[in-house]
Amino acid sequence: MRPAWPEDKAYAVENMPYYSVVRVVFQSRTKFWQADKISPNMEFGEPRLNDAWPMSEDVATERGILESTAAALTTPEEATSTYRKYYPGRSEDIEQTLCHDWSKDPWAMACETVNYQPGDLTRIWPAVRQPVGRIYFAGAYADNLNWGQEAATRSANYVAQAIEQA
Repeated sequence: MRPAWPEDKAYAVENMPYYSVVRVVFQSRTKFWQADKISPNMEFGEPRLNDAWPMSEDVATERGILESTAAALTTPEEATSTYRKYYPGRSEDIEQTLCHDWSKDPWAMACETVNYQPGDLTRIWPAVRQPVGRIYFAGAYADNLNWGQEAATRSANYVAQAIEQA
């Protein structure tokens, strides 16, 4: 960035411990797990597919959506293959798998924070939310809840209020 970040912000940007994942979405013709009488909430413990859970269960449709996370660079084929390897029922109704690799997104520098080195939290945290000129920082990493959509939303609300008050 030109000009360079102030020293405290630069340290936070360069040293905040976080991970980025691939968000995997399985779209299926049916909610096959219901017919199989198997919970769709699963943990696989594989780099190419960590876990799975249903989404939009309250939408009145026969179609199904499962979400998951996976390691960076995971392809739709790898995620689908891993799911089918471990799912004990019939998963043939999965008709499309989408993978969004957040590690390749130039505007998503961080996802959820992980363990800080001793002493770093007190150095990084005060700088995380501080705007630099007209640039504000928002995301799950910038909230004290620090994970999930709720944290990202809380952070975005904080930034919106700060902008409104500026």
